[in-house]
Amino acid sequence: MRICLLTRGSRGDVQPYVGLGAALAAAGHHVIVGAPLAFAGLVRSAGLSFHPQEPDPRLVAGPGGPRRWLRPSVKARALGLWAAWLQGPAALGSVEGQSAACHRADLLIYPAWLAPVALRLERANRLQAIPAYLAPLHPTDSFPSPFLEPWPRGLSNRLSHHLAWWFGHALLGGGLASGVSVGGRLSSQGMLPPHGEVCLYGYSHNLLPPPNDWPVGPVVTGPWWLAPDPAWRPPVGLDRFLRRPGKVIFVGFGSMMDDRPAQLNAIVQAALAELDCRAVVAVGPAGQLNLKPSPRVYPVEDVPHSWLFPQVDAVVHHGGAGTTAEALRAGKPSVVVPFFGDQRFWGARLARMQVALSPLPRRSLTMARLAQAIGRALDAPDLRHRAEQLGVSVRSERGLERAVEAIEAAAA
Repeated sequence: MRICLLTRGSRGDVQPYVGLGAALAAAGHHVIVGAPLAFAGLVRSAGLSFHPQEPDPRLVAGPGGPRRWLRPSVKARALGLWAAWLQGPAALGSVEGQSAACHRADLLIYPAWLAPVALRLERANRLQAIPAYLAPLHPTDSFPSPFLEPWPRGLSNRLSHHLAWWFGHALLGGGLASGVSVGGRLSSQGMLPPHGEVCLYGYSHNLLPPPNDWPVGPVVTGPWWLAPDPAWRPPVGLDRFLRRPGKVIFVGFGSMMDDRPAQLNAIVQAALAELDCRAVVAVGPAGQLNLKPSPRVYPVEDVPHSWLFPQVDAVVHHGGAGTTAEALRAGKPSVVVPFFGDQRFWGARLARMQVALSPLPRRSLTMARLAQAIGRALDAPDLRHRAEQLGVSVRSERGLERAVEAIEAAAA
């Protein structure tokens, strides 16, 4: 079977789909991945065909800094969503690249951000499309929408999912309409397949079990891990840094673009000075976390989390779905500093599982709060023990195997 797998966004958005593509290729399918050009090496190193796409327009900083919906405040995100509605379909960028990528494909697999585009391609190319998401979108009373966390207690969780659909529809260029019509295939909100059709969710069911009130169709497979590149070797200096005695943490916020990077850097630097530990720090865009190397700080730019996280004592991150999954797999306590989107939701889930403290939102982050949370993550035996136990469970999940089985069954 010829499978086109579309993805876009940052590294945390793209990598799980590359892992899924590699598993499908190992099962005997021909897989082409449509992704931004920056990920060509990642896709090809997994042995997959690559088709370049335009960069995600939502993740590109404009003249005034990061896009408003990337900034860590509710007001700024709301303004950004309204701006996306005014832009209309331009918020999605051109669909020409996606159309070329799925030419001659039998099956299309797509993320939530590309749902409207994917269903247009399904009709135009007469192929089957299967949604594969990294956060739950099906309504439930069990938990609120990941994209509206925190949700006020006492209000219907199911209502939050419907509101998230509306905001997502606006962000994807649909405006205030109740839905998008694509040959009658889309749901009224344009994000979910019809009742009974498969929808894959690539996150840990040990972290978030599927709720009892979901319909037939959604399948929580477990995470989609990308096997490490066998040719990759760690820098000699980093290997030596990690082997030194004493506790060491990881600090990194992925592709987040902070609009106050100097302030964030000062907070992290001051918090590290208060702690008796060393830190591997992932340098981000626009000078974010660009800290000076020292005996206690080792900056890195691109190190596989699957290799690095098992060697540290705690992980300080933004709560992205991919990074959260890697911290879980490594069995390490987390300190979550969410910026936007579903990050606070995943941080809250980690806290509920007692493998992290309550999330520290970026907009209210201080040196004292960060230092206290890291100290707790390093010094609390109960936190470490629960993280280790949960890691055993997460590593036993058959996410890729279950996803391939579900895709093959749906396409049969």
